[in-house]
Amino acid sequence: MRSPNTIGTLERLLDGVSPYQYGRMLYKVTECGPWIGYVMRDSKTVHYSDAANINIKDCVGIEVGSIVEGSEAEVGPYYLEFPFTGKQLDMLVGIVNKTACRLWKVANK
Repeated sequence: MRSPNTIGTLERLLDGVSPYQYGRMLYKVTECGPWIGYVMRDSKTVHYSDAANINIKDCVGIEVGSIVEGSEAEVGPYYLEFPFTGKQLDMLVGIVNKTACRLWKVANK
């Protein structure tokens, strides 16, 4: 049985890169480094750094959050369940990044 929209949507979001590479790219290209986790059918979330061997066909959603360096603050995690669009993911990553940057500035004045 195919999980809802995972096969098409996640593969399009990953665009030929591995779940690890996608998570690493999100972390590197944003100012305050949001992380991504892949939520599996068993409700466990696999952080992108541990996602080398996941089967994306078993993924039912993603979580996005951030640890604010230099503080005790964290942002999220926020959950997106399939189906969602790349635009929705981009918006969520932007919100997490903006919030983390604001918290970083407050904590590191």
